[in-house]
Amino acid sequence: MEFLVSAALATGDLRSIEPWLDIENPIFEGAPPLGVFLLPEDIPRYAKSDFSKVMALLDVPVSNGQTLEDFCAAAMAARLKLLIDDAASARAAAAALRQDFMQLQENFLAVEGFLNGALAPKFTLARQWEFSGQTLDLAGGQTVKQALPVSNAALVAIDLWMVSGQAQVSLLRPDGSEYVSPIKISGAGWQRAQFPAISGCADGISLHVTAIKDCVLGISHPSPLPEFGDKPLALRIWKGLSGVRLPEVLTSGGAGRRGVLMPADLPKWFSLGSGSGKYLETENILMIHTDYYGAANLALRGVELGENSTAFIQNCGPETLEVMLCRVAKDAVEPAKYCASVFLSSQAYMQVEIASGGVDAVDLIVKIKGQTSLDCLAIRGFEIG
Repeated sequence: MEFLVSAALATGDLRSIEPWLDIENPIFEGAPPLGVFLLPEDIPRYAKSDFSKVMALLDVPVSNGQTLEDFCAAAMAARLKLLIDDAASARAAAAALRQDFMQLQENFLAVEGFLNGALAPKFTLARQWEFSGQTLDLAGGQTVKQALPVSNAALVAIDLWMVSGQAQVSLLRPDGSEYVSPIKISGAGWQRAQFPAISGCADGISLHVTAIKDCVLGISHPSPLPEFGDKPLALRIWKGLSGVRLPEVLTSGGAGRRGVLMPADLPKWFSLGSGSGKYLETENILMIHTDYYGAANLALRGVELGENSTAFIQNCGPETLEVMLCRVAKDAVEPAKYCASVFLSSQAYMQVEIASGGVDAVDLIVKIKGQTSLDCLAIRGFEIG
């Protein structure tokens, strides 16, 4: 930024105004000048020029009898005040925008909480580190510490891959105090330690696994991040709604027992001639997609839902779906008897009772009849008992 002055005064940062005075409809590019200082003989010519109108539109101060030094100092002070006012206005606008954004986030969380709590059970697999085939042997009393790779708010369960033995799982704050009481796990495969959801921010939480007896834990693949080490534990981290508890997960039905079987614990689907399925890890949902003709016929082998069970389903496609779920005998491809269907409108949720084909029914058949290949059904879980 510079000053425009009469040609006789032009030097250094003082730029001559002479070239602008004879231009019709001038276009001034870049930042406007700090001020225009004119000698008395140049004032009439400047007043008649088109350039004076442009400077008036840009609020550029023009000299009026001051000395050059006084005029430059006053113009600089005026420009600084203008910049300070603009900065204050920008800060106020940014603060208002942040407040609106925070309100939007609160509204979004409220709506999400209502949908998750009222329409279907939703527990999300936040992160999974697969078992690499390597193991970690712990003698009785030994402890291994593991930093968690996700934000820790609303944790509801952690699965550890165990080969054998018995261990105790603790969640500790940075100061060493416990978030929840220690939980014992034992067995082989994925073993779950579940607890009431951790509310609020829980930064710095760590997982401590102590061997009660000699135990063998699964190791995942090396992590490039130093806080997780070259041999991080194989684990699955589940999240839910703050203040709720993960329902008991049953892998087989039992008399007098109730629980929720989530899609993460379902066996792999098999196509019976049409359609396909896909497990969405981050959402913990089994999506069933129709074929070109809008049909899907899949089987889940060995689910063992028990005599009384219902499914939480959602139509994620654009058209109404006809859905049939029926428990059948092992390796059957059709129900032994007629099973009623339900009709589900687009984007609608439903908790539907699963028909039974007999006391020996251990497999589940899911049939969908829609309109096009864009139709799809989401299975969010099964309530048993």
